[in-house]
Amino acid sequence: MSPQSTPAQMADAINELLHATPRVTVEVSRQHTGLVDALTAHGFRESHGPWYAQLWRDLTDLSDLAAHPVPDGYSIRPVRADEFVARVEVHRRCWDPVRIKRMLNLPVTGDEAGSSYSVDKHRAVTATPVYRGDLDMVAVAADGSLSAFGLGWLDAESGSVLFEPVGTAPDHTERGLARALCAEILRAARDLGATQAVVGPRGDDGYPVPRRLYEGLRMCEVAQFVCFTTSS
Repeated sequence: MSPQSTPAQMADAINELLHATPRVTVEVSRQHTGLVDALTAHGFRESHGPWYAQLWRDLTDLSDLAAHPVPDGYSIRPVRADEFVARVEVHRRCWDPVRIKRMLNLPVTGDEAGSSYSVDKHRAVTATPVYRGDLDMVAVAADGSLSAFGLGWLDAESGSVLFEPVGTAPDHTERGLARALCAEILRAARDLGATQAVVGPRGDDGYPVPRRLYEGLRMCEVAQFVCFTTSS
């Protein structure tokens, strides 16, 4: 529903939704107060689980990014065609399920499978019409191995670049690699015509690291997306 929808239109849409499925969860922006009020009036309540922030910044002046240089011993550049397998592997190392559980303070059982990301999945990513290899950046360590990655998605129509995903391998963290890598994506996207950047990290305290990363790039919160649910 659009913020321009009338209260009657929102009520009709919610009633139609509840008629089709009485138990439902919807994600809405807290800033869409009319919809929040309409959902509350129909018995929805805000969930207490994770919620997501929308962060934004203008790309007109990127001089502040000089504060995030590439760490000594590393270089940052677009991934090369001959690094396809290495690009998949650095993604898998960054998003290993055991590592993510530990970052979220979840119990590790010992029987977790490895990352499900694969060459076939990455091939599907690179085959999408909006994928751009010049926004698929990697950090390269002194030994030539890939130590971090970040993928920017450019929407030429809106002039927006979106970060998704970004990761640093476990043995290369706390060096400023992710922030330097994202800074390079912002510069490259600006040169390709982007005028703004957006990203949607967790906003709650359960997983604060990504939000801190992007806020360090002067990305500011413009919206909060939360879940409203009814169990009736």
